[in-house]
Amino acid sequence: MVTRFGMTDKVGPVAHGDKNEQVSPATQALIDEEIKRLLQESRERAVNMLKQYSVEHRRLAEALLKYETLSVDEIKVVVSGKPLDRKI
Repeated sequence: MVTRFGMTDKVGPVAHGDKNEQVSPATQALIDEEIKRLLQESRERAVNMLKQYSVEHRRLAEALLKYETLSVDEIKVVVSGKPLDRKI
């Protein structure tokens, strides 16, 4: 994402590190920083989402343990906290 597609403002819209291309130590350090930053930001977003929706995750996990499979409509019911009208 960073080296092949230049999807970061600091590195820019330039491909780096092709098989035959060497990058300078400074450029490699910048690439490493950007990759680390992107990974940290992604991890923080994931942790925040898990915390924010922990109740819904628990409800869904319990329903899946009980019923094994759920339809989309059943998932919506379970996540909202309503009882699922379904026999085992």
